[in-house]
Amino acid sequence: MNNERQYDYPSQRQHALGLQKRDREWRDYPVGTKAHAYNGGAWLRTERGWQWNGYTRSPGGTFPTPGGDAIGYCVELPHNA
Repeated sequence: MNNERQYDYPSQRQHALGLQKRDREWRDYPVGTKAHAYNGGAWLRTERGWQWNGYTRSPGGTFPTPGGDAIGYCVELPHNA
């Protein structure tokens, strides 16, 4: 028997996790924002742009916008935003 709460994708479950749907241009998000990719990982907003897996020990490159795998359904704002 599955006792997990059922959510309507994507709004209820993502809101409970602190995630939201993209609501502005990528450049307008504050530093520290994460744009989650649909196959795992995330893009981190830095002062220089968007860094692939920028929150890990071995981050990737930095680009002006997140890659195409960040489709905008899972944006996580920093706690101080």
